[in-house]
Amino acid sequence: MIFRTLLLSLALSIFITPSHAQQVTFSTVALSGQQAPGTTTGISYTGFDLPGLNNAGQCVFPATLSGAGASTAALFLGAPGSVALLARKGSPAPGMSAGVNYSTFGLEVPAINAASQSAFSCELTGTGVTFANKRGLWSGAPGSVTLLAREGDPAPGTGAGVNYSNTNAVTPAMNASGQCVFHVSLTGPGVVNTNSTGLWSGAPGSVALLARGGDPAPGTPANFLFFDGDPAINAAGQSSFAARLTGTGVSSDNDYGIWVGAPGNLTLLVRTGDPAPGMPAGNNFLDFVDLSNVRIRPALNASGQSAFAGHVTGLGLDNSGLWVGTPGSVTLLARAGT
Repeated sequence: MIFRTLLLSLALSIFITPSHAQQVTFSTVALSGQQAPGTTTGISYTGFDLPGLNNAGQCVFPATLSGAGASTAALFLGAPGSVALLARKGSPAPGMSAGVNYSTFGLEVPAINAASQSAFSCELTGTGVTFANKRGLWSGAPGSVTLLAREGDPAPGTGAGVNYSNTNAVTPAMNASGQCVFHVSLTGPGVVNTNSTGLWSGAPGSVALLARGGDPAPGTPANFLFFDGDPAINAAGQSSFAARLTGTGVSSDNDYGIWVGAPGNLTLLVRTGDPAPGMPAGNNFLDFVDLSNVRIRPALNASGQSAFAGHVTGLGLDNSGLWVGTPGSVTLLARAGT
């Protein structure tokens, strides 16, 4: 915890001043023992967990608090000298009935966008909270947080009686307009292993189904099976995500891909088994992972271009690379060994 305190207070707020020397300035965002903003006198920070950071130097970070006879947890958002309370354990959870409060915040790093908004997960406690509806996702700025999705609520784009099931371990990606993309499990009539997960995108109150297990996977004769890693979302509301496939023509050589688009308009970007652009003939995509074999969120910019890491068949130790592009126009950016 001491290390994380130092990480937050020293390394998190790195502002690079444009110059030939690329000078780096360190600023304190929060320090254990300081009065916690938005709380009563005597409530102070005692420790911190991993933070998120936007391009403006604003942070969103979980913190533990103590003082005035209470110990609790909270989320804060802001830049050095202007940090505000975003959400606190024990306080009313927006979008809930009276008596339902925030309880335990998710372990994932909260998302933060360029508009000083964050998206985060949290468990609930209080009147009417059961195992089936105890978690949710929220987004917004300090003083203006809105419910995005809650376990037990109807899942848009699915059949009657099908509800969100598990929002645990979910961190939505978020664009500057406050639109989010997130994956959640499902429960209800007709839900089986092959269609029990999905991706949704949009702003609070206007969320739409992006893709669901069991649905046809555009650009293939197969169906989505489940979604791997975290999705991304750009300023245009387009998302990119990776998924496993099942069904017609699917084998262990071609059961994985990356898609790009918006609800109702998805396009296949790349698929395992396909020729890898920029590589010698006969070398096909093997997987889309980084050097640690971790499936990561594909990068996506406002023009709809994606960047991703992957491996190809053959080529020994030089079988990994980075690619960038749009569907139908993907180019090798860099290759191991070159």
